[in-house]
Amino acid sequence: MGGYSLKDTREVDDRIETLIADYPNLQRRRNVAAGSLSGGEQMMVAIARALVPNPAFVMLDEPSAGLSPALVNETMDRVQSLRERGVGVILIEQNIREALPVADSVYIFAGGKNQFSGSRDDIRSDEHLMSIYMGGSE
Repeated sequence: MGGYSLKDTREVDDRIETLIADYPNLQRRRNVAAGSLSGGEQMMVAIARALVPNPAFVMLDEPSAGLSPALVNETMDRVQSLRERGVGVILIEQNIREALPVADSVYIFAGGKNQFSGSRDDIRSDEHLMSIYMGGSE
């Protein structure tokens, strides 16, 4: 599915092979139906599928949802490696402590409104975060 927009099927096959090599867990589970994979493995498939057409940007919606702490770390490492390869990442994530280290810009929405915009360094402390989330004064 990730290669649907590409006309050259050899290019699609090459991209898939390259991406599977980047995800050793997927290589081992290559012949398992995606619906039978663990949540972390399904997230790896989703990210790899999005990368098949070699996009300039990807949007990841809560990639840590339902994952074990080890898989959350692996997923955020993948996000970091995308950034390092020049792929822009828009990350929607509730787990702010895991997302902050890989963020360039941060927008925090609470109550349906943008409560904070800035860099990760602009968030000064956990108390600052709680103030944003709970509506306290700065």
